[in-house]
Amino acid sequence: MRHIIYIAMMAVAFCACVEDKGSYENIPINEVEITGIEEEYTALSKIDVINISTQISGSIRGNDDSDYEYLWTVTSASALDKLRERISTEKDLSYKVDLTPGSYYLYFEVYDKKTELKWQMRTSLNVTGSTTTGFLLLGDKEDGTVGLDMIAMPAGRDTTVAENVFENTEGLIGAENLIFAGSRYAHQTLWMDTKSGSYALTNGSYFKILEDINPDNMFFSAISIKHPVRIKDMFPHQGPGGRHRSGMYRGYITEDGIFAAMIISSQTFSTPINRYESISEDLFTPYPLAFCYGAYPATVSNVIFYDTDNDCFVAPNSSFAYSSYCVKLSDKDGDPFPWDQKGTGRKLVYAENGFDGTYGNSYALMKDVDGNFFIYKFLVNSMKTPAKNGLYSIDLSVAQGFEKASCYTFSSAETKILYAVGNELWGYDYSRNVAAKLKTYENDIVYLSAEAISTSSRTDFILATYSQEKRGTVYKFELVTDPNSVTIKEREREIWYTNLKVKKIEWKNASDLADESNYF
Repeated sequence: MRHIIYIAMMAVAFCACVEDKGSYENIPINEVEITGIEEEYTALSKIDVINISTQISGSIRGNDDSDYEYLWTVTSASALDKLRERISTEKDLSYKVDLTPGSYYLYFEVYDKKTELKWQMRTSLNVTGSTTTGFLLLGDKEDGTVGLDMIAMPAGRDTTVAENVFENTEGLIGAENLIFAGSRYAHQTLWMDTKSGSYALTNGSYFKILEDINPDNMFFSAISIKHPVRIKDMFPHQGPGGRHRSGMYRGYITEDGIFAAMIISSQTFSTPINRYESISEDLFTPYPLAFCYGAYPATVSNVIFYDTDNDCFVAPNSSFAYSSYCVKLSDKDGDPFPWDQKGTGRKLVYAENGFDGTYGNSYALMKDVDGNFFIYKFLVNSMKTPAKNGLYSIDLSVAQGFEKASCYTFSSAETKILYAVGNELWGYDYSRNVAAKLKTYENDIVYLSAEAISTSSRTDFILATYSQEKRGTVYKFELVTDPNSVTIKEREREIWYTNLKVKKIEWKNASDLADESNYF
């Protein structure tokens, strides 16, 4: 029968002898002394490694540890949490903390195989969150399952990558999109879209699926829509610094629907508005982006959409939360481009909302049946008459490989578009018709985006590369503001590594905004 002898951290008490089995004769025992363990440890979840080097000495066998076995376990300090996990059977502990923030106990046991006595010591472990501020990296693992890492930026600590911050217990496959509207307000703001479906995630100090929030239960429509519901975009988006820009209104774009409503009391949505009559049940397929006035600050004062079935830009028939259908936008004589593409043969290839301090232009990359590319630049300062600020054609003899690009993104500071062809990053000034190869990376570029959210900078960009051998690498860089050249400035300290093939990078800021006067 095994006996456990507990060793207190401050005052160590030992049993001096043990009863011999089969007799009543007291014999000396090998009293074990454990040192090297501190009274308390603090660690950042998913980042810190706790290293403890123990010293074991016996009153009879001294430093001879040939008859000892070891066990490290971690338990929750909460009586309501039944966690008890074996983490090591080595004498010295090296444990990467993979626990949700909270209070825990570490237990170290030394088992003496000769006497069958266990000597145990306990210490406290305080785990704090590491995933409250930084860049979330959504992507695919090597086996195709969904993974979520985070470039964590904890206060007072170096930036580092926290791996597997989302436990994919459902076996989700095919990462597609991560949508975050900001860190404030009660209603769910973080969504993950995968081939397996769309899921609401917690957005505090750890990430898991919110089982009680199902998109199928959020949309109540008399018109038949696709189920299960897939969330493709949510608007308004977060603004600079990760601010959530609306506590009253929310819009969603699903695979086949556009929904908008006030969300003060609840987040439920009725009949979709992507139709052209209030009594129509014929829904057009929306492009998965809402063009907003300000876009990054993302108010909902004005918003327009794109009908991919009829290839035209449309607007809600009424104010954002009270509209019931959409109307086609009207053109004026002398406009640089039409809102309706029927006469041009052009289709939308890629679109994004820009950032210009307070407001920003929106950009649409169009392609016609002959393979020619065009850029529409416009400002959604009105739902009925958005300002058309420019039409530009792409010279494919200058912008080499443009038609083969896997990723595009626009500069809000200048008339430039960046694009990726394999492992090459290119920049093209569509106003001056000048292009340049900006960098050749070791591996193919799988993600590219403007990055104005974390710093409010119009010149910051972020990209990710991937190969099966090297896995993923994330880079931040700056597009140099220069009307006479297309160049970038690399940042050697802003390079991070991940095992994921990145599909989306989303900034997450834990801080609250004290002044709510700018919210809509």
